[in-house]
Amino acid sequence: MRFLIVDDSKAIQAIVRRTLQKTGIADLDYKAASDGLEALRIMDDWKPDMVLTDWHMPGMTGIELLKSIRNRGWNDLKVAFVTTESAQSNLAEAKRLGAVFFINKPFQDDDLIRLINGALGSAPVVELATPITVTVDSPDAVTGVLDSILERKVMVMELPNEGADDIRLPSAVALYVHEASGEIRALCLLDHTAIVLVGAASASLPEVSRFIEANDVPKEIWDAMLRVVESNIPRLFLASDGSKLKLLKTQLLKQKPEQLREIMRRSPCRSDFSLTRAKLGPGQITLISK
Repeated sequence: MRFLIVDDSKAIQAIVRRTLQKTGIADLDYKAASDGLEALRIMDDWKPDMVLTDWHMPGMTGIELLKSIRNRGWNDLKVAFVTTESAQSNLAEAKRLGAVFFINKPFQDDDLIRLINGALGSAPVVELATPITVTVDSPDAVTGVLDSILERKVMVMELPNEGADDIRLPSAVALYVHEASGEIRALCLLDHTAIVLVGAASASLPEVSRFIEANDVPKEIWDAMLRVVESNIPRLFLASDGSKLKLLKTQLLKQKPEQLREIMRRSPCRSDFSLTRAKLGPGQITLISK
């Protein structure tokens, strides 16, 4: 069984390959391409049974690749999307062109395995992303909530999206699930300075510069930050069905997982805010939803 993995991220290619190896499919064979044009060149000489493609890629996007596949008459070739794309109009167009399923990054290996095995069965399995959308509240609303949480001890200001590599480690990442579906639909990332500023403001600690300078996160500050992350940050996300989000887990990161870098770089629903207190260097909070 032949699979063509199409993604401009080598890390995502590796993750998908690892997942394919867990499917138990006999005679497994796969190749990888970095965009749609490279994928088409591969398919001129090597026909896969399934294409697993990203949507957003330089050169030729995933939807353009799907259209080219159909224009060449390869109507029986199974094409699936492993992507951050969630716009219903775009997914509906891909479905019309015969996409067999969609799964959003980051994904669980078991979910991708289930979809692949289902699509290779007697009946195609088409899964569209849930029509429920989760968005980050308006910048003014987020700033107002953060001001209230931090009792105006910290200045909060919206930032332009800064990219994946500017968050200083260690960082804290909090994942949130949509209560009705149980799906992970949002995350909050706090760099080290933000962890200290949020935790210190919540715990009413007056002196924090030594923790920032030492790159340290004392338990008292971490625990206070966790209370904010669990109780207050979910208010910054809005679900279209009115459901609430709840904290799934929080983790202190010493290095960025590659999937997190990918999500931050490509997420269409991302908001960044700086936190500043007196003469201390600014911290940053990043909110992402899907």
